[in-house]
Amino acid sequence: MSRLLLSSGERADVLIDFSKNLPGDKIVLENEAIAPYPEGRANMVLGNFLLPEIMQFTVNTVAPAPKVIPQTLRLHKPLIKPIATTPVQQRFLTLVEIPSPTGPLVVLLNYVYWDEAENYPEMLMERPKVDTVEQWNIINLQPVAHPMHLHLVFFQILNRQKINTTQYTKAYFATGSRTVLTHHAPGGPTVPAGYPPPDPTPFVIGPARPPAPNEAGWKDTVLVNPGEITRLIVPFGAQAAENLPFGNSFTGRYVWHCHMLEHEDNEMMLPFEVVS
Repeated sequence: MSRLLLSSGERADVLIDFSKNLPGDKIVLENEAIAPYPEGRANMVLGNFLLPEIMQFTVNTVAPAPKVIPQTLRLHKPLIKPIATTPVQQRFLTLVEIPSPTGPLVVLLNYVYWDEAENYPEMLMERPKVDTVEQWNIINLQPVAHPMHLHLVFFQILNRQKINTTQYTKAYFATGSRTVLTHHAPGGPTVPAGYPPPDPTPFVIGPARPPAPNEAGWKDTVLVNPGEITRLIVPFGAQAAENLPFGNSFTGRYVWHCHMLEHEDNEMMLPFEVVS
């Protein structure tokens, strides 16, 4: 790879060869991504949000110590294989906003506020069963990408697929507006759609795309592009499938959220509960 796309919360191991540089050379790691990614909607309104300079390396005078790039990684780890276990359930999860004349008034997951899910878990919370595999289909109805992070578990990206957001939103709103079950509701006393969100399959466009080569392993954060469904295979416990990278099966409440700080701190976070 000559370029690497990383969203907030994602990590990568990168090898950099400085052996052909001279002592004193300064090399800058730069961010080329426009903000908000990928269209830069706010740049015209709020100014340039591009943060180009991330880190500077200064080459020193010590003689280079050549290292052989390993041909095999994860020498003492099990091979990463696609989860073959059939999901016991598919969940449809939406990234949405309640707009105002000057921009988003509040960004939400599933048009549900944190306090609602916390206080009414059987009505408004995802509750997977321990040691089962589920397929989480995250549908981004916003014009910006969001790095979505699941606590507790690692998952695999199945694929991504574009969706007709206009038609899907119409079907979503046809579920009827819902009265908010909390006093903490900056978007108003109602939200425009019910819970759970509908199946987006009738509104997909074109073929599904497999994950990028650097996304083919285990993940805990995934970039969810605007106008797309991102499908995840999620094992909730060590006994959910074979060859998993964790050895415990926990129950209890955890969270899933956008990994942009100003989003997760402003209602783009929900609890989920692993039940026995």
